[in-house]
Amino acid sequence: CADSACADPGKHPRLRGWQRLASTDSVTVRGWWRRWPDANLGLATGRRFDVLDLDGDQGEETLRAVLSIQPLEHPGPVARTGGGGWHLLYAPTGLGNRVGLLPGVDWRGRDGLIVAPPSQHTSGHRYRWVRPLTATLPEVPAELRRRLAPPATARTTLPPATPISGPRGGY
Repeated sequence: CADSACADPGKHPRLRGWQRLASTDSVTVRGWWRRWPDANLGLATGRRFDVLDLDGDQGEETLRAVLSIQPLEHPGPVARTGGGGWHLLYAPTGLGNRVGLLPGVDWRGRDGLIVAPPSQHTSGHRYRWVRPLTATLPEVPAELRRRLAPPATARTTLPPATPISGPRGGY
């Protein structure tokens, strides 16, 4: 990261408008690697997969409490992050991102991004696949899906007026 004050070096895209520019075209990607040989790899989420992003011990504890599993028991692709967390990949839900979904847990969905193997974390550790991206993507478990549902929003408009009929009404 060129910004010495950046709070998340190595975790943000080099390209403005990356959602529109993300590519799997080998010629395009090779051009980016020539331009930025030390860049980390980012994968767009919400298209081919969504990601449950677990941060450290707190994220693991939350996963055990909510889904009663350990990260390695996840049936789909699993990556170990350079910072000691986990990325558990699921079939896309169509839902957007939810930062702070649960303690130590973020959801990366539509228009999201994850740093992916073999990227290097600022700690010096590399991201690595524990179970490859080629593993079958599971559907999101019902308990997690329930928590991902957008929160109910309070009504901000009044309901439509109902005409009053009878002796006091004007209709």
